[in-house]
Amino acid sequence: MLVEKAYAKLYGGYDMIVGGQELFCLQDLYGGLPSSYPYVFSLKRGNLIGLTNTTNHSVAMPLGLKAGHAYGLVKIAQLQIQGQLETVVQLRNVWSDASSDAAAAAGGVPWARGGADWKQCSLHQKQRVGYQLADDGTVWLTLATCLALFSTVLESRNVYQFPSVDPRNVDAVPLYVHVIASGWKGVTCGGREAIHLNPQFQFTTADATDVVVHLEQPCRRANMQADYPCHVAPVVAAHAVVGRRKLDVAKDVIATGTFVSNRSCLVELSLPFEGTYAVIPATYAPFESAFQVVVASPVPLAVGFVSDDDIPVCSVCRQPLKGSYRTYTSPDGVVAEHVCQGRCADEYRSMHAPVCVDCRERIEVVAGRFSGRLFTLEDG
Repeated sequence: MLVEKAYAKLYGGYDMIVGGQELFCLQDLYGGLPSSYPYVFSLKRGNLIGLTNTTNHSVAMPLGLKAGHAYGLVKIAQLQIQGQLETVVQLRNVWSDASSDAAAAAGGVPWARGGADWKQCSLHQKQRVGYQLADDGTVWLTLATCLALFSTVLESRNVYQFPSVDPRNVDAVPLYVHVIASGWKGVTCGGREAIHLNPQFQFTTADATDVVVHLEQPCRRANMQADYPCHVAPVVAAHAVVGRRKLDVAKDVIATGTFVSNRSCLVELSLPFEGTYAVIPATYAPFESAFQVVVASPVPLAVGFVSDDDIPVCSVCRQPLKGSYRTYTSPDGVVAEHVCQGRCADEYRSMHAPVCVDCRERIEVVAGRFSGRLFTLEDG
């Protein structure tokens, strides 16, 4: 009750914590990185895992479980009964009561507390999995029953969990975490159509490694909002140049989150080679808001920032480049100028097209009049 009271005070009262998303409650309470996925069970060391049904709230639930509620996953265990292995799941159930267990056991619900299945288990097996006959606020189900009742796994991820790290050696693995607080504002509210205008950060690694990138926007409850008006997702691109804004993002994207109306988005990726990578906290549509980015890795990363003053502008209209644009280089391939598509591109070509030595007009395509082909005379 004290934790609930403190949590309500954090967000301005009990009315602000009615309903909501269990995933981000776990993040607020324990500090893990939130993620969810369907029909996968994975108890990794240090992770908090819960189950919920997000598809059918009218499904009948045994053992006093309630449809639409979330339940913490305590453990998954295998028991040997009459020469066969049975996988059972223990769930934390704050609404549990002894009468529900007794009714389930009498009704023949598999692995209900005090039921026939547990009576066939040896005392050693019961002690190994932590089974108690007395009500301890948990229920036991078969794995198959869990798959039938629950559609989604909620996970508050321990950031030590990387694909290349053996969970048995996790205590010996160093962890490097970088937390960046910034915001989308003004021109940097690029949205997905001008993703290069969003704020950019960089990290450089000397080795191939695993990286977790987590992008989070302010909680809607703190702003008294019914929903998240901003859809966010982190984008990671390779071949970045230290200190320079990356413009050609699309061709080098190696990982991106899914733009959804949610508090945060997490991506995991394995970097195949050393180098500098760009991290772009992006919004689906231009939107001004604060955000926080967490970058975690088992190897050291050199993190840098790209100045918001380094915003590319069109060389014709002098406005920030939005949407698609064209890049022109000088004959020596050194100078690059960026031009908006459409009217600006037409004007740029007109300004820089070569001049006819006879009529002194620009040599450019004129529909129905001139193809734009250029011929060089023998005298140059």
